Amino acid sequence: MKDFIYEGPKDIVSYTVREGFTSIGGGAFADCRSLTNITLPDSITSIGRSAFQGCISLKTINIPEGVRSIGNDAFLNCSSLLSITLPDSIITIGNNAFDGCTSLKTINIPEGVTTIGNDSFNGCTSLRSINIPNSVTSIGRNSFEGCRSLTSITLPDSVTSIKDETFANCTSLTSITLPNSIKSIGEAAFYNCSSLKTVIFKTNSITSIGKAAFGKCSSLRSIIIENEEKIKFFKDEFPTSKVIVRSQYTDPELNRRSRKPDLEKKNIYERKKSIRRSSKKSTRRGAKKSTRRGAKKSTRRSAKKSTRRGAKKSTRRSAKKSTRRSAKKSTRRKK
Repeated sequence: MKDFIYEGPKDIVSYTVREGFTSIGGGAFADCRSLTNITLPDSITSIGRSAFQGCISLKTINIPEGVRSIGNDAFLNCSSLLSITLPDSIITIGNNAFDGCTSLKTINIPEGVTTIGNDSFNGCTSLRSINIPNSVTSIGRNSFEGCRSLTSITLPDSVTSIKDETFANCTSLTSITLPNSIKSIGEAAFYNCSSLKTVIFKTNSITSIGKAAFGKCSSLRSIIIENEEKIKFFKDEFPTSKVIVRSQYTDPELNRRSRKPDLEKKNIYERKKSIRRSSKKSTRRGAKKSTRRGAKKSTRRSAKKSTRRGAKKSTRRSAKKSTRRSAKKSTRRKK
């Protein structure tokens, strides 16, 4: 194997590796911070450890057909890397291979890859979706931790376990379907996936769910079980009210138990609703009564006032009349 190691100045912008080399050696272009474009020959079969680590200006790279492995830390902290084309010949993606590639939006993992290493896509905060092929048998711990833009992911039937913190802090992930092959879920595997609403378990062979595997999944509403044989296992692992049986399972006792909290919530809500309605009605009645009373009082007052005024007027008139009469009588007598 003939390794290529770049020994020139670190401020290069573009570089073409000539034919004949079979491997990009460890740290070959590490910390070439101005490197934006690299051309690799078809003779390359592997990319070594830390080969492009810290190449913060590298935006895209085409890995030639024939490359079988990407080493540990190969593209670590290539923060400007937008896209990368992986050939069908790839078998292994090493630990931290694309860790910290914060601008990487899409990546196609080809059929033939068997291993995705620990932390391989950790901190790829712009990565939106990823399809894992059926050839993958192992996904390392923390592989997709902190992929905050990841909304969906498809897991193949070939994967048997989800290791510790594999999808932790994927805050945009809304749902996940776990295939029938899954036997175990590691600690904090989906920790703080705050938008996760639905988890579908198709598996019948699962034997363990690690501590805080779904911790701080504050939006989680439904644990959908496809297989009836594991219903009791899941009801022990999750709040009963969240477990939904989608199979032909008809145990009335368990189903009644699973629905009871929801019914209680509904009854409480209905009680509160009726109390609000009755309070509104009583308020309206009280308002009507007070309006009527006020109207009656004002009518009485006005009636009394008009009576008093009429009485005063009639008294004045009669007094004037009597005064006039007495004056006329006295005048006649004098005459």
